[in-house]
Amino acid sequence: MTVELFGMARNLAGAAAVEIGGESMTRRELVRALGAAYPALVGSVVDLEREDFVEPNLLLLDGRRAAHANDAFTASDKPVVLFLASGG
Repeated sequence: MTVELFGMARNLAGAAAVEIGGESMTRRELVRALGAAYPALVGSVVDLEREDFVEPNLLLLDGRRAAHANDAFTASDKPVVLFLASGG
């Protein structure tokens, strides 16, 4: 499955998109796969202990909707890892 990366994830992985896992994954499975394939993401982008993203990183499907921890999705859902920083 192709996962697009933006912000810190893109910088640390050294790529705009990565190939991870199989046909269908959950958000937790994606976090584990990203951490295994790209150790530079661990701690800054993904938290392997919690099996989740480190805020303000998040996973969006189709650039619009969030994937819950155990919701399955496929490459056709166009998974994207974003860094959403807020400022003042």
